[in-house]
Amino acid sequence: MYENKRKKLAEYDYSSLGYYFITICSKNKNDYFCKNISGKIVLSEIGLIVKKTWLNIPNFYKNVDIDEFIIMPDHIHGIIIINKSPMPISIPIPVGVEHCSTPTGMGMDGNGNQNYGLLSKIIKSFKNEVTKIVRKKYDETIILWQRSFYDRIIRDETELYNARNYIKYNPEKIINGQI
Repeated sequence: MYENKRKKLAEYDYSSLGYYFITICSKNKNDYFCKNISGKIVLSEIGLIVKKTWLNIPNFYKNVDIDEFIIMPDHIHGIIIINKSPMPISIPIPVGVEHCSTPTGMGMDGNGNQNYGLLSKIIKSFKNEVTKIVRKKYDETIILWQRSFYDRIIRDETELYNARNYIKYNPEKIINGQI
């Protein structure tokens, strides 16, 4: 699903209202987050930290919600919603796939504050918080994350449905030995 690594859409404001399908990978594809134990996916201690931190994202960004997500052995898939108020999901949005390494886009939050590269800020903060907790608890030198992340702008209800199903059924690949 992520073979196509096009450049970020130059004209797209990545702090815009919308739904974003995110993939964050571990450094060197290390299986830090979970294991297949007797046909059941079991989160590691690091995976539990990842889950708790992911679920906390809306507590730190008032205009952000999280939707479906899954923690896999060496990556995370999730849907992040940037919104200012409840909104319909079928808003026309340009599509894009990216490997984001720097904050981009210009926007305003609900209070008129500049909201520069909100999606990048969210992911950077998430990765930093997990790293801080893990390093303090286990190993001060561990590098958990691959640089950057992948995202896809979800354009409509069909894409949202497909992204949710992809996330929901992704663990079956581990259970069936495909990963």
